[in-house]
Amino acid sequence: MGSSFLMVSVMVVGGLLAPTVEAGAELVDPFALHEAGISRYWQARVPMEAGDTIERIELLDDTLYVVTDGGSVFALTAETGLVRWGASITAAAYPILPISHLRTADGTGPTIIPTVTGVLLFDRYSGERLHTFSFPVRVGGRILGTRDALYFGGAKGRFYAYRLLGHGKAAELFKAWEAMSWGAVTASPVFLDERTLVFASEGGFVFACRADDKALVWMARTAAPITADPAVDEHGVYVASLDRSLYKLHPTTGRVVWQRQFPDPLEEGPIVIGDTVYQWSPHAGMTTLDAKTGAVRWVCEPGRVLTSHTAGGDWILTKDRRFAVVDHDRGEVKQTIAVPDVDGAVSNPRTDFAYLFNRDGRVVCLKSDGATYLKRQQILAARRLLQKPPPPVQTAPVEKASANPPPQRRLRDPFRSRLDGGR
Repeated sequence: MGSSFLMVSVMVVGGLLAPTVEAGAELVDPFALHEAGISRYWQARVPMEAGDTIERIELLDDTLYVVTDGGSVFALTAETGLVRWGASITAAAYPILPISHLRTADGTGPTIIPTVTGVLLFDRYSGERLHTFSFPVRVGGRILGTRDALYFGGAKGRFYAYRLLGHGKAAELFKAWEAMSWGAVTASPVFLDERTLVFASEGGFVFACRADDKALVWMARTAAPITADPAVDEHGVYVASLDRSLYKLHPTTGRVVWQRQFPDPLEEGPIVIGDTVYQWSPHAGMTTLDAKTGAVRWVCEPGRVLTSHTAGGDWILTKDRRFAVVDHDRGEVKQTIAVPDVDGAVSNPRTDFAYLFNRDGRVVCLKSDGATYLKRQQILAARRLLQKPPPPVQTAPVEKASANPPPQRRLRDPFRSRLDGGR
């Protein structure tokens, strides 16, 4: 990989920041938040170089990644806002493509940071650089990684699988297969199940194939290029196209289950939460649809980013820099807060935490007022374990039943405590 594209240096910043707030630097008015039943959980300032600014933030599992315009990446804990590590990846003129985590059985796989000519793998917790691989093709977007393979689309109408040969720092890559995609692949690939990959191309095609040997499962086509990330659940594949339509495809056949037209080409992918699909478009704003039928449920015209799906409503950042609490079922705006200093946010459909940022380096985490407050003890404990993976979940050993139980022993009642013998 040419030095003009890549200049990796890891910054030792682990534990540098506590989630504190500088005087007069609140990103969101705490009094306005309180009136809306929301609290600031933490706020941190990312230690960027002078003159650098935040381009975007990405949320993956327990880590919040901050990508800067100057070509750096910082990894923060989503729970506390502490900075685990930072790395200078590329020169400012070259993009950092969407980040991902390599899938492993224990859920602690490395961080995958792609550039247009290669990929870097970092230890997710310590920031140690594990691998730097170059590719003979231009990488189109996010790389999907498993324990022994990397999958990604190229900019010249191909999709690739590369196998990881060997372990640790001695691992090497070799190309396992490539498939025609009839158009550049800039949308993120996704696993439909343990064996099946789904990817879409700017030729308007959607493919489902076997990850091990590229055997085609099904193929579908839209009427225009696809640049937005597909979403999947057990009931279907949801694809946003520049033909102004959102499609739901059958997961085993690829046939169109429903198609919903929008007023604009769809450049961003849908978010699926339970039986609801959220889709943004410039003129319609945030639209929710019934995942089963495709029927429109409600529209929030000023809505821009679904920041969180909470028990009290959907939290949506609007185009006019307001933070709105919207009723799940009816789409009524229950509360709005002016957030003039907020430049962007990341979608977090998994938890009731919202992450907003200002390009100057401030990142804030918001939560419902009823949630437990972040305590000093949590911060100190998190700092001690900041650059270590979480301990494995301990499971109680399964007791073997005796082949010849004593006659007087009664069957244990599963609803009684072990402290009284479970009888």
